[in-house]
Amino acid sequence: MEFQLPPSSGRRSEPMFRFFDRLKLTPSERRLVVGIGRVAFVVLNYWVVWPRFGDFKTISEDIASMEEKRRLFQREIDRRPTYEVLLRSCRRRARLLPAGEERIQFRSDMERLAREIGLQVPRWARCCPNAAPRPPTRSSRPSA
Repeated sequence: MEFQLPPSSGRRSEPMFRFFDRLKLTPSERRLVVGIGRVAFVVLNYWVVWPRFGDFKTISEDIASMEEKRRLFQREIDRRPTYEVLLRSCRRRARLLPAGEERIQFRSDMERLAREIGLQVPRWARCCPNAAPRPPTRSSRPSA
């Protein structure tokens, strides 16, 4: 058994040659069409593709920034058990003071700290909307 090629009709059957055969171009016209196609390809790449090469740097920087943020967020997520222990501790301590007394204590601490640093707060009601407004006293004003 031998392998034999089918008899050829003398025509080339590659797709590109079939395209040129349909156009009935001479060899020099074919070269001209191929040359124009190459020039069009280079111009199209220069116009569309090459400006995008700079985007690679910005995308790489964005990816590095996102990786850094992911690492930072993951570190905080890993600290969750510590935060839960701290939260439980704070909740245990918060049960020692009733809600009303805690609010009054907080406001008096804030007023004391404001006096110590010389901060004038004209309306404490804005800072603590649930507390009743108190008139300013002589000790709450800094000495000039």
